Amino acid sequence: MLKVDLVNFAALEEAVLAVLAHEFQNSAVEYVSLATLMSRFPQYSQNAIREVLYKIVRGGSGRRMQEVRKSGKSPFSLFDQEQTEFIDHDAWRITQAGFNEVAKWDARRQQEVSSRITWTASIDVDSLDLAVQSPDVDEWAPLPIDRQNPKFEAAMGAVEDAIDTISADNGYAVSAPEERTSILASLKGSVEAIKAGMPSLASIRAGLLAPLRFISEKFVGTAMGETAKKAFELFWDLFVGPK
Repeated sequence: MLKVDLVNFAALEEAVLAVLAHEFQNSAVEYVSLATLMSRFPQYSQNAIREVLYKIVRGGSGRRMQEVRKSGKSPFSLFDQEQTEFIDHDAWRITQAGFNEVAKWDARRQQEVSSRITWTASIDVDSLDLAVQSPDVDEWAPLPIDRQNPKFEAAMGAVEDAIDTISADNGYAVSAPEERTSILASLKGSVEAIKAGMPSLASIRAGLLAPLRFISEKFVGTAMGETAKKAFELFWDLFVGPK
């Protein structure tokens, strides 16, 4: 017998908007990847989350990341001008109108909406031992980073190698293009956030560790899987593991 679980899209829309507001306000990442949003709502399908995002954008409270590419003159064009291509990515941000809407919520409503959100990675945190080591640690507090630390340089080099390897894998691009785009957007956004300032432990867990572990397990024994595994281990040791 077919069983269809009804989705409370209104409640999900509020929660997604809250995540967009939180990420934009508390991290250096301008756009939030679909992978990160899925990690906040593991009980919902990718299609349900994307449908809510489309509604948020249509309502003016959100915006989708759009890449503008310039190409050479088309041989079919009568004019000597560049061709412009607009490419949509699965990365999203809140607008001023969206911020204004969230700002109207009182403390009780904010708490109620926040209760619908999973503020951890979508992967099995217990099995990965990615939980914060001390209850006194604020996982959303900015982390001080020693950029001269050889371990930090090694971790950054490893994740950039992983990004390059994932980007160059044509098989992944063909078999799961949307998933690959979400993974890359999450990794690239997290790397930019680390370069720009002090990211939080929570953003590193969700934006770097979760997608790296996903790739390492999905592509075991391949170059893509091994580079992701190396980056995962270096970042885990640097930010999450016992000190």
